[in-house]
Amino acid sequence: MAPLGVLKALNEPTPGMRSEASAMGFWKLPGGQTVSPVMQIFTIQDWFDGKLPKLPDTSGTLKDAQRLIRALERQAKMPGMG
Repeated sequence: MAPLGVLKALNEPTPGMRSEASAMGFWKLPGGQTVSPVMQIFTIQDWFDGKLPKLPDTSGTLKDAQRLIRALERQAKMPGMG
């Protein structure tokens, strides 16, 4: 299950849609500082207006994952390891 969602809508969302999305609360990327809405409604007009969904910056997480992969690959190449 994904922790965040973005609903792309052609038309403006109804008040009920906004209420349901808001009721889903917020999510914080583990180890991060940014809090993001769990569900965001993003319209085509938002896109034309230059707006973007509020998503967490995962660049630090991706760098950490790449560093871990390189370390594991080096460890696997060592004699007697892996």
